[in-house]
Amino acid sequence: GSVDICLSFDFVEHLADVDRHFREVCRVLVAEGIYLFQTPNRITNPIIETIRWRGWRWRVYHRSLQWPWALKKKLLRAGFETVSFVKIPPLSDHKLRQVPWPVRWLFVRLPWKRLPLLCQTNFFVVAHK
Repeated sequence: GSVDICLSFDFVEHLADVDRHFREVCRVLVAEGIYLFQTPNRITNPIIETIRWRGWRWRVYHRSLQWPWALKKKLLRAGFETVSFVKIPPLSDHKLRQVPWPVRWLFVRLPWKRLPLLCQTNFFVVAHK
């Protein structure tokens, strides 16, 4: 491969063939290359998107929501050596200011980094080749 680092954000969930994508990323990475990506959580995202869109319309666009263990298995099968997840609060300070006060109050008090991976709104993944 010829790429040191590959980044993708809010991309994987739109793919019909996630396995093919992971194999291709692994192929183009150099021997010790890194793939960093973010994708919505299969558990929390449907709840958030159903409320946001007031229906199931989001399902047309989010074709490949994943479980964390499924992501790890797919990445290892694609040729990555290690896969880890990083917990990050879901909203930046800028975005947080746009959220209505009661929700903002709750968001700033939740210990996002201590919550289980399945409770995260998104998965931030680091895969090493």
